[in-house]
Amino acid sequence: MEQLYDEARQVRKAIRAYGGSFMQALGNAMDYADVHNLAKIRDTWNKEWLQYLGMAEIMDAKEN
Repeated sequence: MEQLYDEARQVRKAIRAYGGSFMQALGNAMDYADVHNLAKIRDTWNKEWLQYLGMAEIMDAKEN
């Protein structure tokens, strides 16, 4: 469960930096989602979740 919240935090960070309007709205919804709804978002938009997770890792590497 904690890993899902950590991943969601990273995904939201990248969505806020690079996402379009729909993904921005989804990122906003993630702010209010419980663990079950975060899992639904991750599973439904898995391709995008992984894409933004990768982008967040690149962002973190550039910051350090």
